[in-house]
Amino acid sequence: LASLAAAPPCHPWPCPNRYHAKQMIDGDVPSAKLTDIVEPWFLGAGADSDAGQVPGPPSSLPLCLPRHHPYATAHSHSAARSPAPTPTPTVTRLRSSAHSQEFAKFKDENEGINFLSSVDDMAQTSGKKLALISGRTADNPSLLKEVIAKGCTHIFLEKPGAPSVGELEEMAAYAEDKGVAVYMGYNKNVTKYVTLAREFEAKTPGAVTTFIHNNAYGTDELGECFERNSEGMLKNMAVHELALLVTYYGVTADTIESVVADKEYSNCLTIGDYTDFAKIGFTITTTAGKTVTVKADRCGGSNSLAIVEVDGVEKFRSMTPDAELEAWVAPRQAANPDWMPYFLLQHDDYVTLKERACAHIASGAPGAPEGLATIGIAVDTLKVAEKLTPLLTKELL
Repeated sequence: LASLAAAPPCHPWPCPNRYHAKQMIDGDVPSAKLTDIVEPWFLGAGADSDAGQVPGPPSSLPLCLPRHHPYATAHSHSAARSPAPTPTPTVTRLRSSAHSQEFAKFKDENEGINFLSSVDDMAQTSGKKLALISGRTADNPSLLKEVIAKGCTHIFLEKPGAPSVGELEEMAAYAEDKGVAVYMGYNKNVTKYVTLAREFEAKTPGAVTTFIHNNAYGTDELGECFERNSEGMLKNMAVHELALLVTYYGVTADTIESVVADKEYSNCLTIGDYTDFAKIGFTITTTAGKTVTVKADRCGGSNSLAIVEVDGVEKFRSMTPDAELEAWVAPRQAANPDWMPYFLLQHDDYVTLKERACAHIASGAPGAPEGLATIGIAVDTLKVAEKLTPLLTKELL
């Protein structure tokens, strides 16, 4: 989620971007060391404000070093893993907190991290450094160039990457020219329920898969949700499913033979200045004859499913959370009732993505880490979103 530029209250602690930072601070990502957090709002004009009362453009950018970086602070077990220092990446991160006092407390509790009001204030780096960008989508094109100018050698960019295909293509070309690898935060590429469904589909003749993605917004929260995610559902919530289609099903803007909206399931709304899908269902058939269905509901609960059918009869179903994950999430959600449920539901997936990225960078291996989408995949995904949005909106309005 991006932070609000104008101020109905932001989501309370932790916002998605600071949850990334929390995972690294808590040691959940053993190959990373968080070194910097860039927070323009609460370290600037919003330092004494409440996000529910004062408008402000929050975004924060955490910087982190993979643990084996020569400039990373050693952890108690890092020497055993790396007797001699070997290059490791750092992570920079973008975010905004819901209340200035909460952010001040967070800052005071983490004295070993550099808290900065802008990327310009960040020290130039000469080693491997990963910038994790998880702010407002509209800020990403300029932030990518700023962190590269500061010497960041790798970037972890949250979806969808940019507001438009043109901007994302320009970002990809710029990063390539500077020799900077860009990985995307498409967590469902490494999620257990997706892997299980794909494995079943692959060995089942005539199988067709439906991916279902539910979030737990209330209907009274949709106006704020539409505003904060103004790029639209297909570039935001459902973009994870589109990335799966691009990565594993051969779906691109050029290979879509047909797209059919599920009118009974879907709901397209105009709230204030924003028109978007509260829920959307559609089936794509490619020029190669592959069929796959996506359903996404902003108010459908806190789960995601993959259902594999043959001739309309369900043959396999996998879901997250499963019983094991629910048992892990329940006490933590009860202790933090204001957290959006997907923080905890996707906790392990995002740890996996960050750890694979940092360990890969530290190892010096070529290419992209296993399961991580590149910015090239992101460009194709955004092209699909831009093709589908007007087609589906026209069918449903």
